[in-house]
Amino acid sequence: MAVVATEVPTPVLIAAIVSLCSVIGYLFRLYDKRLAHERQVSSEAEAERALERTAWAVERAKLEMERERITEELRANYEEKFRDLLERYDEAAGRERAANRAHEDAQRKEYAEVMETVAAKAGEASQATVEMLNKFLDRFAAPRARR
Repeated sequence: MAVVATEVPTPVLIAAIVSLCSVIGYLFRLYDKRLAHERQVSSEAEAERALERTAWAVERAKLEMERERITEELRANYEEKFRDLLERYDEAAGRERAANRAHEDAQRKEYAEVMETVAAKAGEASQATVEMLNKFLDRFAAPRARR
């Protein structure tokens, strides 16, 4: 088998090359248009997402400010109630201390009175013991001294 070389006429070759170049050019332009369209759609979507992110950021900022406001209100309420409770506790503790001090003073006074009474009775008992011992002494020891 022999390969037969056939000559292609130059105008046909040029026409084929031009038509291939025009098809390739058309495909590149079509591809470029698609890319441009996709970029536009992508940039529009990115712009929408940016607006949405901006809206979210504004909403987060509002929520943060509201949270801080509520936190400050709660802190102020807590501090006010805590201060009120502390003052009431101080007043109650002061009343308790005063009542305890008065009770202790009364107990000391009562104890002192009881001790005075005990001392007086002990003195009386001691005096009675001395008198009784003197009687014994006079009765039993005195006759010996007379002898």
